[in-house]
Amino acid sequence: MAIKFSKEELFNLKINLVIIKAMYGNIKKHDSFEGDIHDVMKFQKPRYYRVLNGYGFRFKDEDVNQWSEQLGIQSDYFTGKKRIRLIDVDDKMWKAYFKNYNDEDLLPDEKRALEKLLKALDETTQRDFIYHYNINDAVYRIHYYFSHGDKYPEDNWQVKLDGLMDSLNEVKLADWEKLDKDKIEKYISIITKQNRYAQATLIYKTAE
Repeated sequence: MAIKFSKEELFNLKINLVIIKAMYGNIKKHDSFEGDIHDVMKFQKPRYYRVLNGYGFRFKDEDVNQWSEQLGIQSDYFTGKKRIRLIDVDDKMWKAYFKNYNDEDLLPDEKRALEKLLKALDETTQRDFIYHYNINDAVYRIHYYFSHGDKYPEDNWQVKLDGLMDSLNEVKLADWEKLDKDKIEKYISIITKQNRYAQATLIYKTAE
């Protein structure tokens, strides 16, 4: 069964595809990704631009289900029933974006709206900023997929460990020097304990 769209659903879908493509283009991607977003998502360029240009087109159920499963987000984001939400972004900004996309002249307030939107798109691709979103938000899930090469796991402990390791890897000597002696001793104790857990697990898995 092919999927058709209402005017509102088409508007939402255009937004969703722009966000997905922008995030793929800007995020520091996992090494498993090669090519552009159309290669990764198996979403043909002509079809993508037909969506953005508002021409007639159809999606098959199997395509929608495949994209949903791949990114780990609801299929409603590929039918236009739901919109991927960005913090502090509204319809006015998106209308300015698509007006600019269609090479239409923008009024001064529309230019400002477009600048705010582009800034929000840029911020959403930054690792630190993504943590302003809830782990159940579509934009968080998409960010996770492109960053890690796999969809967001239902086991939240993996997410916590990934986030912890990313943050810990960025700590520099100067950061430690800002702490007092008691705090340093406490953190060393925690790190030492977790290191024992990790080493024991590694030995067990190596022996399997």
